[in-house]
Amino acid sequence: MTGKPVAAAIVSLQDFPLLRKKVRVSTASGADGAFRIESLLPGGIYRIECRVQGYRQYQGMLNVSCGRSHSYNISLFPLSRPANRAPVIKAVIPEQDTEFLVSAKVRVSVCAFDPEGGPLQYRFLVNESVAKDWGADPVYLWQSPCDRAGEFNIRCQVRDRAGLSSEKAVRCRTIQPTIEEVLNKIKLNYQGITDFSAQMRFESRTGLSRGNTVKYCRYYFKSPDKERTDTYAKPSATGMPEETLIVNAGKLIFISGSQRNEADLQGEFAEAGADINLLNICYCPEAFLSGHKVDLSLQVSDPLNLIIGLEAAPLKENALYSKLLLRVDYRRGVVMTYDIYTPVEEGVGMKLWQSIKTLKVGEFPGKIYLPVEMEKKIYFSGGTIYSRISYSQLRLNSGLNEEKFK
Repeated sequence: MTGKPVAAAIVSLQDFPLLRKKVRVSTASGADGAFRIESLLPGGIYRIECRVQGYRQYQGMLNVSCGRSHSYNISLFPLSRPANRAPVIKAVIPEQDTEFLVSAKVRVSVCAFDPEGGPLQYRFLVNESVAKDWGADPVYLWQSPCDRAGEFNIRCQVRDRAGLSSEKAVRCRTIQPTIEEVLNKIKLNYQGITDFSAQMRFESRTGLSRGNTVKYCRYYFKSPDKERTDTYAKPSATGMPEETLIVNAGKLIFISGSQRNEADLQGEFAEAGADINLLNICYCPEAFLSGHKVDLSLQVSDPLNLIIGLEAAPLKENALYSKLLLRVDYRRGVVMTYDIYTPVEEGVGMKLWQSIKTLKVGEFPGKIYLPVEMEKKIYFSGGTIYSRISYSQLRLNSGLNEEKFK
């Protein structure tokens, strides 16, 4: 109650008759807060009500005498408004203790709201220095340093129109692992695997005259460097089917009825050298390092998602390949792409021979990660083989011995 007049307040009178119809009359107050009801009312007790936005509803009783005028004062009390509340921050991306490679471009975003429904402004600080001043955009693209690894504190501040503010800080780290650390990350993932078997679906499009093939296989590998693929027309097949495509151990074999065509993939590119098995890298990175000159490849790395590119050239003369290009998921220790390039022949540039791309990674007990869906391409003079490989019925560490493996 402030003593000030209240305009546009609705004042109503209503009686409580027993044997006749109810009487209800209303009016509105003027700019000076005064109101007047001009009506000949039956005598009796009336309820008087007053309503206006922003004030509590008033109710009272008035004894009306027929034929007489009455005056009545009404005092209204303003509704108490809740105090303005500070903005609420629901989430900040990236999450706490997220790691990135040096030079990563990190998208920092804030999800917040004003309890009163008003607009918000945002500010971002990195290690207490203002990186982006107050503005309406809740997103900031942070370019992490290219020359050093370390820990960074990203502070996100939010304020409303009244100046009330909230903030939340997340701690991030940029890392710069060495080549040895990247390869050992793969070894650490694979060291918990002694054997692996799976039902493999092998869908292939080839450049062969036979056209397309869709095959089902059984795939095995044992540590440290053994792998084998048995290929059949369908999982229930007990013998060799009418048409089978096998790509294994550097050879391509295509069987159609009684005819058998075989291509020596290694011989197409070099007369000397041995195929490089991916399992050698997974289980024996030390031997891989000793036989190759390995460099970090920033061109194919993805700093934001901790994907690290490695480019390896064999030290052995007349090697089957001239370069290997790997992209490694450093968080999980999985090779995401694995490209093999041919030797550079006189007058002929280096060409991609084989490419394997991991499409899907599965997590297994013991925090072991393995590819469960891959895309594979093999390039040779007779054509290109495009394959999609997916695994099901996977078994890890089932005790597969040498006899069963053979």
